[in-house]
Amino acid sequence: MSFFRDYLQNQGQQPDYQFAEIDESWFVFALLLLRLGFSPDMWNLLTGRGKRFRGDDPLANSGANPEFQSALLFVSKFLCFFVPKPQRYQQQISSFKEYFIPGFASDQQKQELLIQSALPSFSSTPSEIATWRSVTEYFKPV
Repeated sequence: MSFFRDYLQNQGQQPDYQFAEIDESWFVFALLLLRLGFSPDMWNLLTGRGKRFRGDDPLANSGANPEFQSALLFVSKFLCFFVPKPQRYQQQISSFKEYFIPGFASDQQKQELLIQSALPSFSSTPSEIATWRSVTEYFKPV
């Protein structure tokens, strides 16, 4: 099981099994980098522009440092875990995930689109005051 799904289960949450683990893992990894303030240029340096992701879970060796844990909790909340969300937001996140996750690990265009569409609020909004009204608070419409 992937790090993210294992994390969710250990926190009493039900993972979403509709997507391939490798795609979901790289998608969550990208969201974590964005939450931690990585720029598109940093993404390209880390992933090697043009590479296709294969194999290991990018989060498998993730540390337990507080900054990472805080980012992981925010990303989990953003993806509709832990905190009840308005129905409209849940529908938007469902569409967002259905668009981005399938094939994410091998689709460079999806990766770049996700990274380029992130708004500064995704990395700066404190988790405890996030309103979860609309995905467009954090990402430009695609």
